[in-house]
Parts: sequence; C-alpha cells; structure tokens
Amino acid sequence: MGTRRIEALTDGVFAIAMTILVLSIDIPSFPDGDDAARELTRYLRKDVWPELSQYVLAFITLAAFWIGHHQEFHHIRRATSSLLWLNILTLMLVALIPFTTAVSGDYPNVRIAVQIFELNMLAVGLVYYWQWSYATHRHRLVDADLNSAHIVKTRKAMLIIPALSVIALGLSYINPDWSASVYFLIPVFYHRTRLKMLLGKSPGSENRR
Repeated sequence: MGTRRIEALTDGVFAIAMTILVLSIDIPSFPDGDDAARELTRYLRKDVWPELSQYVLAFITLAAFWIGHHQEFHHIRRATSSLLWLNILTLMLVALIPFTTAVSGDYPNVRIAVQIFELNMLAVGLVYYWQWSYATHRHRLVDADLNSAHIVKTRKAMLIIPALSVIALGLSYINPDWSASVYFLIPVFYHRTRLKMLLGKSPGSENRR
C-alpha cells in the first residue's frame, strides 16, 4: 500500500487548519461614529495582541508539524492499516488546533485555557513520535539501508515540541500569559538540530519515488 493518498489528505487538513487559524482573531462590534474609530484603534493597539500572538504561535507550530510529516514520509515507503490509523489520529489532533488556539487566545490569563492549547501540542507531538517509531521499528516501513543512527537522531529531534509543551505546561502554573511563548523557540531548535538535513540527506534517501 502506497503513501501518496496519506500525504494528499494530510496536506489538505494542514492547509485548512492553517487557513482557519486566522478566525481565532475576533474583532468586536463597535457603535457607529467617532467612538467606533477610537475603540477600534484602542483594540488594535492593545487588546488584539494576545489573540494575534497565539495565532502566530499556532501557525509556527503547525508549520513545524507539517514539515516533520513531509520529512517523515520522505523515508516511509509503504503504509499499513496501523500507519493509516496513526495518521488519522494525528490529523484529528491537528484539526483541533484552531479551536484550542481560539480558546487560549480569548482567555490568555486563564490557566486551563492555555493548558488546553499546550496539551493539544503535546498530543500531536507524541503521536508524531509514535508514528515515526512504528514506521522505523526494524525498518518496518522504511528502506532497509536507512541508517539506524539517523533513525534514532530523528526520533530525538521529534521530541522537541513535546518537550517544549511540557515546559509550557509547567510555566502555566507560574504565569499563564507567557507560558506558550516557549513555542517561539521551535525554529531555533529545528535549525540547531538540522532536522531537514538529517531527514533529507541520510543514506537510503536518494531513491525516493
């Protein structure tokens, strides 16, 4: 069983989730007249930032998940029913991100609202790790010549977002407002671990379909 339909479905779900994220930014209704201009200006200068910040964080995280999925399936050659269900579980959690983003953006000072978003990120990250571990166990769904050391390094790199989510959950008990800010470190960690290089240039990747 090939993986093309898995990749196509995944791309579609990510595209929709990333697009509707912007709907988490609510613009309140203001009365007509000079008061409307004044209230809108105040809102754009001050009140919009929690929601806008949460949107940026969620978009960056979704982008990291999409890149990770793309790179995983650069090496995964075939699919099984178990892989299909793991991927469906991943997409179910990814589709939930716009909702958890909206909740945490609307209530940035409420611990449980922020934690819902961070738990969502943790769950997606762990399922990604599970999916890669399943596919690479004894080279089940990858090429036999894919380097084992590379598999282990990639597995560790996939723990970046789960690790940041655990840190964010811990920080939420101290300051819910800023706990999710740790996700801004995602591009830094991905650059440092050179995940793209590890997944794209390892032995066995040259014969990708």
